[in-house]
Amino acid sequence: MNVPSGISVVILIVVTLFVVFSFLFDLFPDPGADTIPPSPLVVFNS
Repeated sequence: MNVPSGISVVILIVVTLFVVFSFLFDLFPDPGADTIPPSPLVVFNS
């Protein structure tokens, strides 16, 4: 029973990191889009 629990923990950590990095990339867009940052527009529209 140790192997399935270990795999589930690894999957949970990977999913958590994926969500955290997705939020970070949404908050800090690429330097190429620095001329017109879409983040403030989306925040004000919502």
